[in-house]
Amino acid sequence: MANTVFITGASGGIGQALCSVFLAQGDTVLAQCGVHPEALAGLRAQYPDRLRTVQCDLCDCEAVESLAAVAASFAPNVLILNAGQSLVSLFQDVDLLQSDALFRVNVQSQMQLCRALLPQLRRHSGRIITISSMWGRVGASCEVDYSAAKAALTGFTKALAKEVGPSGVTVNCIAPGFIDTPMNAHLSAEDRQAVIDETPVCRAGTPEDELSDLDKSYMRFGKMFEKYFLTQRENENRSIDETLDLGWDLLSLLPKTALDRVDDRLLDQ
Repeated sequence: MANTVFITGASGGIGQALCSVFLAQGDTVLAQCGVHPEALAGLRAQYPDRLRTVQCDLCDCEAVESLAAVAASFAPNVLILNAGQSLVSLFQDVDLLQSDALFRVNVQSQMQLCRALLPQLRRHSGRIITISSMWGRVGASCEVDYSAAKAALTGFTKALAKEVGPSGVTVNCIAPGFIDTPMNAHLSAEDRQAVIDETPVCRAGTPEDELSDLDKSYMRFGKMFEKYFLTQRENENRSIDETLDLGWDLLSLLPKTALDRVDDRLLDQ
């Protein structure tokens, strides 16, 4: 059975890859874009009947409310909260407007959309997936506000999963490590290599990595990011049970051998 999927941040690297995979498997997609809707022009030409794009400034509360109304008319049964904005700066140099905008895009707008669509998702036993970051778990120097925003998104995911799970809605969080997208283009070659050296396979991830194998359960997406692109240097003694205690909380920083053991359990959910 085909799904109806609403994806925020669809014009970014990961967002485009998500749209491509869902469309290729026969689903219908509503894609929210920020300032670069042209990034999806190729997919619109390829899937004119199953891809609809809508441009929205996620910093604008009224615009997000209008977007929620459009999405509600679309009646999605899958919601992927992928929109994100980074900010690289010393914490003391970030002003209030910059910090507010960061939290608005990464957290508050995503919560606003989810709140508006939750009644429909409940009726359809829907699926909600948030895209966080490993920095939301371990923190990043010179990205303090971004790390805090992604940590807030993670906390939102965990709490909502407990609240709506009994009504048949699953809420999952995926926390990628270093993915080669335009968001990371500001990194110097030296900084880029330092991050890559901390990944289990010693290379940057790409949005397309294994996404072609994404199945209808949507867990292969989480499995791919967790297995290959999360840093493994901290919390190596965290148990597998802790990893899975909130449905599909894919945030613990496990060594690769433990991650291999987790794979089958994830796919059984």
